[in-house]
Amino acid sequence: MPSLAEILSGAAPHPWSLRAFTIYLSQHHCLENLEFINEVSQYQESYERWTADICASARSPSRCEDLRVRRGYILDTYVTVAGSRGINLPCSIRDRLLSLPCSSVPPHPSAFRPAAKAIYELMEDSVLAGFLSSPMPPNFPDQDSRLPGKKKSETRRYGALCCNLGPPARGTDTPRSSRTWRGWRILERLASMTTA
Repeated sequence: MPSLAEILSGAAPHPWSLRAFTIYLSQHHCLENLEFINEVSQYQESYERWTADICASARSPSRCEDLRVRRGYILDTYVTVAGSRGINLPCSIRDRLLSLPCSSVPPHPSAFRPAAKAIYELMEDSVLAGFLSSPMPPNFPDQDSRLPGKKKSETRRYGALCCNLGPPARGTDTPRSSRTWRGWRILERLASMTTA
């Protein structure tokens, strides 16, 4: 049986692919956990690009603003109690995130590390066993580009998380609206987010 890290990296064989896991999370109303880790990973990538700009004396106000927008989106969508995609975090971690100062300098990605670790462990402890033991229909949508009963736009919404698009072109930021799950770097990102 594959580990969660193998599934998220895209290394798990059929029927335990990342796409199948994404569909399973969607069907069990807990896809927000994977989306949250993806958003935090994208925040970390943007932060690294921004700090590289600063080191190169090419300060980019637009990247700084993008980071502030991403931070607000992550907190408003996933962390606040009234968030539209609220995740199950311990109160101490939630309170720490919500008390991050609203300043012109975006918070370091390590501020999200305890939350990412908690959500990763939640998926590992509460979701993974059910996914690995779930019966897969013979024509599982792993081989089909569209999910049964979903419109094409909805399929893209859930399926985009597991696209392995490779690294973005040099010097470009991935557009915020493109919430792709970068399997090519997930192990590296999760290791940096979840190691204490």
